[in-house]
Amino acid sequence: MGGGGGGGGGWGVMTSTLHGLIVVTPGCSPTNQTGAVDFGKVLESVMKNRAKTTQSTATIADINAQLDRLSADDVVTKKSVIRYFIENLTAREQAWMTKIIMKDLKLGISETAILPMYHPDAHDVFNSRSSLIAVTSDPALKDPKKRLESDAIVVQLMHAFKPMLSVRANPHDVPKLMKHNEFWIQTKLDGERIIMHMQGGKFKWFSRNNKDYTDMYGADATHGSVTPSIASGVFHPNISDFILDGEMLAYNTETAQYEPFGSLKTASKGGSGAFTYPHSPFTLVTSDKGDDSKLRPVYVVFDALRIGGSDLTGLPLTQRYSLLEKVLTPKPLCIEILGHTTGKTAADVEKAIDDHMIKCEEGIMIKHPDSHYIPANREHWLKIKPEYIDELADDIDVLIVGGNFGTGARGGRLTHFLCAILDDTAPGDSSSPRYKTFCRVGSGYKWSEIENLTRESAGHWRKYHRNSPPAWLDHPRSSKDHPDMIQAPEYAAVVTVKAANITLSVHYGAKMTLRFPRVVRIRDDKGPKDVMTLSQLEQYFKDKQGRMVTRRFRAADGDDAESERKRKRGPAPRGPKRPAAVSAINLPADVKGVRALDTLFAGMTFCVLLGAGESEGTDAAPSGESLNKHTIEKLLVEHSGAFLQNPAPGVVIIADRPSMKLRNLINSGEYDIVRSAYLVECVSANRIKDLNPSTPATIEKMKESSDKWGDSYVENLTDAGVKELFSRMPVPTPNLSTSATTALISEIEDRYFTLHRTESSVFRTARIYLDRFRSLRVVAPFLGPSPPSTLPRAHILPPTAPAPDPSESDPDAGWMDLDALAVRARGGTVVDAIDIDTTHIVVDDGRRGPRAAARARRRAADVRELLAAYPARLERRPHVVGRGWVKESVEAVTMVAEEGWVVR
Repeated sequence: MGGGGGGGGGWGVMTSTLHGLIVVTPGCSPTNQTGAVDFGKVLESVMKNRAKTTQSTATIADINAQLDRLSADDVVTKKSVIRYFIENLTAREQAWMTKIIMKDLKLGISETAILPMYHPDAHDVFNSRSSLIAVTSDPALKDPKKRLESDAIVVQLMHAFKPMLSVRANPHDVPKLMKHNEFWIQTKLDGERIIMHMQGGKFKWFSRNNKDYTDMYGADATHGSVTPSIASGVFHPNISDFILDGEMLAYNTETAQYEPFGSLKTASKGGSGAFTYPHSPFTLVTSDKGDDSKLRPVYVVFDALRIGGSDLTGLPLTQRYSLLEKVLTPKPLCIEILGHTTGKTAADVEKAIDDHMIKCEEGIMIKHPDSHYIPANREHWLKIKPEYIDELADDIDVLIVGGNFGTGARGGRLTHFLCAILDDTAPGDSSSPRYKTFCRVGSGYKWSEIENLTRESAGHWRKYHRNSPPAWLDHPRSSKDHPDMIQAPEYAAVVTVKAANITLSVHYGAKMTLRFPRVVRIRDDKGPKDVMTLSQLEQYFKDKQGRMVTRRFRAADGDDAESERKRKRGPAPRGPKRPAAVSAINLPADVKGVRALDTLFAGMTFCVLLGAGESEGTDAAPSGESLNKHTIEKLLVEHSGAFLQNPAPGVVIIADRPSMKLRNLINSGEYDIVRSAYLVECVSANRIKDLNPSTPATIEKMKESSDKWGDSYVENLTDAGVKELFSRMPVPTPNLSTSATTALISEIEDRYFTLHRTESSVFRTARIYLDRFRSLRVVAPFLGPSPPSTLPRAHILPPTAPAPDPSESDPDAGWMDLDALAVRARGGTVVDAIDIDTTHIVVDDGRRGPRAAARARRRAADVRELLAAYPARLERRPHVVGRGWVKESVEAVTMVAEEGWVVR
């Protein structure tokens, strides 16, 4: 089964490793085109001319014996196993062995669909054990009619399982979600979720996706980068087995700080040896490089699931934590226990976020102290992260399903990618998921990363045909953003993106998109079903709509419109029953499963006449379907509108086909009548567009539909009309502010030039303060109406801050003048005082010696103290990064992710 678990876990071979073994073993060159193609689907055709066997004699026992050998740690043994398969199996059998080893048969079906058919509780058991043998051999699952008790589903020692997860939350919603009970507050760690198993001195380490990291972190006291340092002196001597849940972090011994997630793999690639921290009495494992290694892995534990043969998952969190403290002795910078505080109100949550911001930490976790540990469950743990200015609080995981070719020097290569989210609302089998297009990304990654992405999926890109899209993809046919190439989800990469906000859009299947998206990380640890779902997106949009959606201007926002919103619709008059059947198109559309995405048509009622939309063509509907009476009615409901089958006072008539009924309605002068194209234009513009007057009421509303020069807001102008209007207008003096000009240029670049990445626009959306003055220069409005009196190293200025005096410059930061030139030359705005629109604060990263390092830490602390006094710190705060972020962004020709450049 795709992603399913076998009996004894994996064989220690990832896709890239197996690919290398296969192309090396038969003598293929790894750089040869044959070796570069993904082998999962084409291995049979590749090996057909190389296979030595046309009739296999290998038995199932032989295959099982070789698979047992494949679990060996050394590469030599793995190569010999692969060589055995190549020499003793046919080309087709080799292809199937590859699929078996990778546990991905490419059959379009998963354990989510299969296991509930075996037993209603089978999937829960699988989540807790990640083993098919454990599921099929469990006698309690033999009878599908007998459900398991809750305490019968427990995690298994030395076997992977899916850990308990968390869900996003707003700080003000926490008390309600915790049912107004006391809750725990813990640091949200920036590392990798790791489950540790120990039994009789033997260890196993698994990631949240069941990836086995035992080779990396250590199976016993003599191997790995973590186990040798915790095998003794940490666990209670009378207890021989544990299952612990925690986070693996990367610690920098030079700066005495934890590094971002991206540094963990570097920190973990150590071997045998010893390293003594200057400020710690404990001896830790380091790499063979000796004392030069700066990064070390540290395991931070926050939960205990099994201790001494007893399963603890059914106990409350408070009891599990208490037992953990009794049996585990923390060893600084080797293995530690994550602390916690308590809270009960939203104010407690906000204070906790402030405290963690000062420490430059990622965010906080909220946990119900009485919660049980349920694998793969998200109900009782919450995660909260403060938002950066002009940026969503949470990163979004999306799937790359399409690509566009670049131009110029990048012509012939995929440089921009169409991304999609999982449609969890679509009917049908979950084993054949559908995806809705969501956004297109063209920045945030290096060219080398693009090359790797396209190389790994080589052979799976197919030309996109807008009139015959694949069944798994929902992308509007009328979209202005079509990919050149697409690839199936099973071959697609998952990427994490950041963006300024979410906006409505008719050009993507999700009917929303991201504004200014950029890639911050390629997620090799996630698969197609781990991306954001449509339900999550809709809920996220609803929660954040006040911040993310541009204000909607409506002509009908007056008193008349308000009374019209409150008008209650009476039942339609019922005529006598007729024995004759009614044509389906004359019946109202079935809108039971249609959900409202926004409130665009809220308070408005329409009547769609027969034939509406049919003259507008097949590409007019946002969904890409042909417009007709039913699709229009569904469109209205999607945007909170109502519809009747017969005209009534106050109802807007939608009609395109001339008829006697329409002529009578027009002659009555009682109705506003519009074409179906008007609705599509409203949806595309995300606002109610003005109408030409047809009734006295509408005429009154439309008196303000033209500007002072006589230019109609809704009528297209002729050439003569333009000349006449211009003749009435004085020549204006340009008075756009710098910020308004920058915003306008950014919008134009984002809309029309996304395929042309240029150096001149790298920092276009950034407003950067460079820490090159003796004191932090900040305008008073940034600190609110009552700024604190104790900000010793901050120079508070009036709203229109004067230019800095030369005496204010810090001689140790003169090099930042070069950074200012680099930012301005690439479209960025450099400010001399921190204000509410500042997106980045750049400080010295301390890489020029001890003096610079000390100054960098001091200045970073000053900035965090300043941000702690910022009233809007929870909703919109600037990034605090080191100078290296500017340099790296310049070299990458895109603003790179800030996480790797945080100065702590």
